[in-house]
Amino acid sequence: EKIGALTTIVNNIKEGGYVIIGTGPLPAFLKAMYNIEIGQKADPQDVAAAGEFIGLAGEKNVKILLPADFSAVKFAGKDISEQRIAAEAMLKSKKLPLDATVYTVTLEQLKQGSFVNNNIGEKISSQNVFVYDLGPTSIAEFKQVVRNTPKDNTIFWNGTVGVNEMPAFETGTKELAITLGEVSKNATRPEGVNGVTGGGDTAAAMEQFGVDQQLTFVSTGGGAALALLDGKELTAIEKLAEIQATRKAVAE
Repeated sequence: EKIGALTTIVNNIKEGGYVIIGTGPLPAFLKAMYNIEIGQKADPQDVAAAGEFIGLAGEKNVKILLPADFSAVKFAGKDISEQRIAAEAMLKSKKLPLDATVYTVTLEQLKQGSFVNNNIGEKISSQNVFVYDLGPTSIAEFKQVVRNTPKDNTIFWNGTVGVNEMPAFETGTKELAITLGEVSKNATRPEGVNGVTGGGDTAAAMEQFGVDQQLTFVSTGGGAALALLDGKELTAIEKLAEIQATRKAVAE
């Protein structure tokens, strides 16, 4: 749904602007851009939406910034089905299994289809790679992108870039949040970018890392924020406008 929303708000992104892709929509974009399949399944509708967005972004000269590396997990299990069960259990418990291994994998390795990872010491298929955060190179690159964004431009953040509820995978979200807080306009800093976040999980992450008061605006409405950027009318706002108009008419 969020990937689909990107296709409708791309016209609001300035030419030469950018979209940073986190780990949530990553499976769909990897499939659409490189026909790469990883451990997390890509929904066919998300893949189609990602493909449509890629085309529109190209027409608008909007850059899609895909991570160059990732923090991944190797789960124990003889086949992908067992590994996916372990992955689901980890996300539910927010605890890393004792027999799992965290390692860094690059986009170039995923493109190879299978590769030998030095941390694991064995050959790994891209289809057995489960990604949960940005890697160190991607974090450094994206932080620089945020820092280089011209003043008075807007950075809109919807959805964390990793599973920040787990210490092993909080680094990407934490580092980017701190950087956005450093460059955003706020009550005590009149100059900077318009640092805006949308969504309850994103708002919670900003609070978790102590930057919510440093940003320009924090909204707990993720879907609503995307709809507003898309130019759609929100029911609650419409009702408030009607009430205001009624009160004004009565007062007159």
